[in-house]
Amino acid sequence: MAVRRGRRFRRRSGPGFGPGSRSRPGGRSWPRSRARTTVDGRLLGPLAVAGLVLGVFLALAVLSRGSAKGAAGPVAVGCDAAGQAAVHYHAHLDLFHEGRRVPVPAHVGMTDKCVYWLHTEQPTGILHIAAPASARTRLFTLGDFFTIWGEPLSAGQVAGMYAGPGRQVKVWQDGRPYSGVLPGLVLRPHTQVVIEVGPPFVSPPAFDWRSPGARRESAV
Repeated sequence: MAVRRGRRFRRRSGPGFGPGSRSRPGGRSWPRSRARTTVDGRLLGPLAVAGLVLGVFLALAVLSRGSAKGAAGPVAVGCDAAGQAAVHYHAHLDLFHEGRRVPVPAHVGMTDKCVYWLHTEQPTGILHIAAPASARTRLFTLGDFFTIWGEPLSAGQVAGMYAGPGRQVKVWQDGRPYSGVLPGLVLRPHTQVVIEVGPPFVSPPAFDWRSPGARRESAV
């Protein structure tokens, strides 16, 4: 009985074989470069995005920390028992609802204990800015006044006047239409602000700072 001898497998030598080889039997090599490209593409994309997000976050953190340390915020509108006069000027505010004038109340910002640096004294619409020297560079705004008044100020509501469907708020500053952020409107000496909720609308009136009443109140 013949004994069939098995064929012995001989280890091939040459390129692509041997320890550490990535070749497959049959002489075909593994797609080393394709595998690496696929892995790199899958990993580098998310890693790049994560790195970018982290970099932006760190930059914002540094900037916010620097601004908090290096730049002080605006001086709050104070309320002092004694009147201030180092910074003293006036602006004017007119309110109209459906073409009718709505008076700005007197004594806004005036309490039994103190007087705010931004206040009214008479129902004439004259806004008094009377602040200490520490607020000389501060920009007082219409939003400051409405905050002290305790009334809302936005594109949809001004005090108790609402701009519902088919209505709108129109604003003029020194006789010109104002399209900026309403609370951010800066009050400078003799600034004239007219706010109307309508329709109907009226031509924005000009305030006469030379009238006897305005002269008398502005002298206070």
